[in-house]
Amino acid sequence: MELAIGATLYLTFAAYLVLPTLGAPEVFARMAIGLCGSELVAAVAWSFTESDTLGSVAGLQIPVLSGSVLLLAGAYGVFVVRSW
Repeated sequence: MELAIGATLYLTFAAYLVLPTLGAPEVFARMAIGLCGSELVAAVAWSFTESDTLGSVAGLQIPVLSGSVLLLAGAYGVFVVRSW
């Protein structure tokens, strides 16, 4: 679970930094940093309480949402490149 949390934090923050420089719409960067902040809060709360609910949120739900956002951003990028 810690690996999923760390990878999610790294990838969402990297997406927040990289997507605006690639010319992606701002909504993708905002979603990435929102998910990064949510993951950080959920991970810290889970580390203090060891709750199963927070563990599920930090270890499964937010990483799946982050993957979906990054997949959506990649699909948008492919769409833009193909329309050139």
